[in-house]
Amino acid sequence: MSTEAMRTVTTAVKTIAYYLIFEILILVLVAVLFHIPLKQLFLPFVLYLIPGVAIVPLIFNARRYFHRPKACAVWFAIALSVFTLLITTATIYSAIELGLWANDVKKDLPLLAAFGCTISAVTGYLFTYRRLTAKRS
Repeated sequence: MSTEAMRTVTTAVKTIAYYLIFEILILVLVAVLFHIPLKQLFLPFVLYLIPGVAIVPLIFNARRYFHRPKACAVWFAIALSVFTLLITTATIYSAIELGLWANDVKKDLPLLAAFGCTISAVTGYLFTYRRLTAKRS
């Protein structure tokens, strides 16, 4: 593996580790503030861990295309879309698990995910493309 590839992998692992540490801190803070047992927060913890772990490789892949603004923006839009989908799903299922929402909210998930993913993908693409092309001007 090349030095640049090793550096990318190392940075990705560090990013995931920081995400994990931050999420554990938030988990403990929520448990203490709202008097919720840690065992009951296990499912939300896992559901919110998945988006962070899934998104890091996609974002680092997008970074490989800095020299091609359109490709980089497309990859970043895909990453944001996946992140939005996973966070929306995690939020709905966590709220149902904790008893904050009724179980019938799941029927709205496809509509929420479709709009959320579309809006985040378009916004992410436009901001990334503008930022990368502004650097070249």
